[in-house]
Amino acid sequence: MLSVTTTWLILVVSAVSGFAQTNSWEALRSEGKRAQKEARYADAETHFRAARAEALRLGASDSRVLTSLNDLAELFQAQGRYAEAEEPLVRVLTLKQEALGFASPEIVTALDALASNQLALKKQYEVQALLRQSLNILEKAHGSEAVELLPALGNVARWAQIFQQWQTLETTLLRTLAIREKTQGEDSADVGWELQNLGKFYVSQKRWMVAEPRLERALQILETRLGWNHASLLSVLDNLAAVRTQLKRLEQAEQTLRRILQIRESQLGESHPDVASTLDNLASVLFQQGRYANAEVLFVRSLDIWLGALGPGHGLLANAYDNLAAAQAVQGKHTAAELNYRKSLEIRDYAIAYNLHNVAQALDKQGKLAETDQLYQSSRSILDRLPQDSPLLPLMLTHHAAVLRKLKKHAAAAKLELRIRQATEPKKPSE
Repeated sequence: MLSVTTTWLILVVSAVSGFAQTNSWEALRSEGKRAQKEARYADAETHFRAARAEALRLGASDSRVLTSLNDLAELFQAQGRYAEAEEPLVRVLTLKQEALGFASPEIVTALDALASNQLALKKQYEVQALLRQSLNILEKAHGSEAVELLPALGNVARWAQIFQQWQTLETTLLRTLAIREKTQGEDSADVGWELQNLGKFYVSQKRWMVAEPRLERALQILETRLGWNHASLLSVLDNLAAVRTQLKRLEQAEQTLRRILQIRESQLGESHPDVASTLDNLASVLFQQGRYANAEVLFVRSLDIWLGALGPGHGLLANAYDNLAAAQAVQGKHTAAELNYRKSLEIRDYAIAYNLHNVAQALDKQGKLAETDQLYQSSRSILDRLPQDSPLLPLMLTHHAAVLRKLKKHAAAAKLELRIRQATEPKKPSE
């Protein structure tokens, strides 16, 4: 009787101990999650490591070990610590392979998680091997044309795009399209999106003739599904307009761009920068058709939008002034063209002066004072022929004067310092 009672007591103690361990693991993990959410990453790491140790005491095959390893990996990734996330992710994969086998579809998530981490580390061939293994497992489990393959194919496409493996990317996009067509029908919305992706790829490769039929079919499917003026059509329309422009199908390009303009104006308003970009593209097509006056009107409208969005003098305005000047010059409006070309030149000159100033600062930090002095002189010579209200000018003069002091050129430095004072002193009201 005594032995039975003793055995019962031991069982009770063991059960309570197991419950306490479980409770402890859950509490540690909960604290870690809370700390991570509050960006207290050091505290989160401490709790997650303690949770992993607690889980390991429950047994290496316990599912909580995998959870704790994944928690640590996600924490490291949230901080950009991908190299440190590698070890727990490898351990998760190894444990799953030992438990389930190397061909089990249930290890695919672990393969993909490790591949995603290694992608962040730019480990091109390791990622390729992991993705290929994942895809092979799914092919054996579901067949070569199953929808279950689509996430894996998407991962391969992403890898191929990042590492510029264009043949692999094209093959993967074509295979994805074929699976969508077979499993969802040739006119499904998903087929339309895959055709758009394929068309965009061909545009990026400047394979205009191959891109056009894919984009036209994508547009036909998607506009049927979404409506003629849906904002989601803009990407395929933009690419189709670019293709038709490159192939010199200018009337079709114009029609496509007018449709894009109508959608963008209705969705974004008439003063949005995306509207300005569309106006630029449309004006360029009209210019190529010899319709210079019409092109000029659109270039003016585009420039007005850019000025409102960016302010005068912004670097992106140089091309807008050039385009407008070209449309005016070909019509014999040489005075107006000269004015706009000069505005473009001022913007480009300012950009050069700014870059020279930046290089000079880098040289100054290295103690290369003679070269710094030369670059500041070059920057100043450009700024001196531009309008004197540039905020860069007093800044550049201040830095140049400091360099001249270091070079013991005190007289030259004093001249610049006087100029700075004159430029920054408040103007006296005229009597």
